[in-house]
Amino acid sequence: MDIDVNETKGLKIGDWIESSYLKGYFKVYGIKRGYRDGKDTGNILLLKKAFTGAMKFSFSAEKCHVTWCEKLSKSKAGEIEKLLKQRIREDNVTAHKNSDTRFSA
Repeated sequence: MDIDVNETKGLKIGDWIESSYLKGYFKVYGIKRGYRDGKDTGNILLLKKAFTGAMKFSFSAEKCHVTWCEKLSKSKAGEIEKLLKQRIREDNVTAHKNSDTRFSA
């Protein structure tokens, strides 16, 4: 099924958004049509949460009607991407330090 961009407020998969309904910062990973009592209610965004509103890491999955969502500014989205990459590097360093080296040659 094709999703009409006009019905998604220009939001697309991969965009970082915030919502007036949900607290925090989310990445869109899917867009589906919503139905209630057999009636089309518009587009629902499938979201992966990365941060709370206070920029603390918080990972979960949510869904939200497109009406309540707004795309983040490029600077805010860039800040989020930078923090996620930094976290991944830190996790990799920690994992390497904690790896069992007793069997190394």
